[in-house]
Amino acid sequence: MTTPHEPPHGGLPDPQQWGDQPPQPELPPRPVTVRIAFWIAVLAPVLSTALYAVTFARTRGFAEQVLAAALGPQRQEDVRFASAALAFGFGAVAFVLVVLSVLWIAFGFRLRAGRGWARVVLTVFAAIWALAAVSGLVNGGQSWTAGELPPGLAPPAELTALGYGQNAFALVAMVAFLVLVHARSAQRFFAAGARG
Repeated sequence: MTTPHEPPHGGLPDPQQWGDQPPQPELPPRPVTVRIAFWIAVLAPVLSTALYAVTFARTRGFAEQVLAAALGPQRQEDVRFASAALAFGFGAVAFVLVVLSVLWIAFGFRLRAGRGWARVVLTVFAAIWALAAVSGLVNGGQSWTAGELPPGLAPPAELTALGYGQNAFALVAMVAFLVLVHARSAQRFFAAGARG
């Protein structure tokens, strides 16, 4: 004769006996505001990094023209060195953007799971990104330039348009993200996640 907690004949225990475990609290259904915010958290960094890559590809030629005009034809070796340093700088920025994109996406998945701390972290990231975008728009979309250009050189219109586009996209995406994750339905969802 077997006891109620022993499996009969060495088999698996009766599934009805597993009811001893306390039920795990479940999150309420994920509101549409959180679902949209999740997709912004996944897509915005990827699209922004892609726009940065396009901007870099278009900026590099112009930056080399600026260097050549500033340093003069007799200093071509310096121009090549400065161009290599510029490429390294853009590469370093691209690496940081990729790392930040991965973090955004990872935190986005935690946000979707109802983790309030992920909402706090992404709120801070979004606010910083929105402020950087406003700064870029105020600077005429040319957050990538610094100082005055040599006489006779002006940034190509496509670079200015790309700068405006990048900054406008970031600003709209971040404001939408902030509104969505702090909507009333999202607050209830994250409050339930904190209790669970």
